[in-house]
Amino acid sequence: MVSSDGVLRVTSADGTELAGRVHGSGPPLVMVPGGLADGETTNYRLLLHRLATQFTCVLMSTRGRGLSADHPDRSTPRLVEDVTAFVEAFDAPVGLVGHSRGGVLALHATATSDQVVAVAAWEPVVLQLRGPDELARLRRAIQQLRRLVDAGDLEQATTVYFREVMQISDAEYARVTAAGVLASRSTAIAEVLREAEQQDLDAPRDLPAAERVPIPVLLLTGSRTHPGSAAVTKALADHLTNARVQAIDGVGHLGMMTAATEIAEALEGFFTPALIDGRGELTRS
Repeated sequence: MVSSDGVLRVTSADGTELAGRVHGSGPPLVMVPGGLADGETTNYRLLLHRLATQFTCVLMSTRGRGLSADHPDRSTPRLVEDVTAFVEAFDAPVGLVGHSRGGVLALHATATSDQVVAVAAWEPVVLQLRGPDELARLRRAIQQLRRLVDAGDLEQATTVYFREVMQISDAEYARVTAAGVLASRSTAIAEVLREAEQQDLDAPRDLPAAERVPIPVLLLTGSRTHPGSAAVTKALADHLTNARVQAIDGVGHLGMMTAATEIAEALEGFFTPALIDGRGELTRS
């Protein structure tokens, strides 16, 4: 049920209370934010001018983010359960949208509920497709983040996350700095680190579950994204049963900030055929 202030509250499998902002009406789209974002701060808001006119857009927050309650377990399986809790708030087919880390969670969630009928992911960070050198670089970055967070230097830690983990370009970095995004997202860096430290980079892992579920998958990427991220997106498409890649011209990993109209158009065109025959509405109090 959606409260009068437009917030959907659900309960994850382990009893964690979660919340997400709801916009629009029509077939449901559950939107999973990237690492530094949540349902209150996500760049998905830039897409709502188009998507909310046709879809019920749920800007969800995983545990410890946004309006959602906290929990010490931030492992990937638990975060996937958080996504599933929002999916199961509907009794109709649901589309999932995920950005970066959120894209990985959305792809995994395809195996947890048969209500998910289509997934779109912007440059999902699939560690299984990274080579040993890349994983070693990520380990070093996580260690550096821990030192900076422990020292209270959250803004520098956020810079390391943008540059070393997300590998955004100089142009993107200059843009997010000028827009104040760097400072505004620094409060979330400790939460990002908690989740990163609960991932075992050495453990063997399955690819996201969408590999085994033949639903339509749209993999979005920027034409100016880091070559490593582009290679992962292409390799992921080769692994999935029913996936296609669409490049958005002139942007990198943070393209939702600068190409919102183009991305919204791509999502609209992808989800309309998948959801048009299964409209579901939330009950509003």
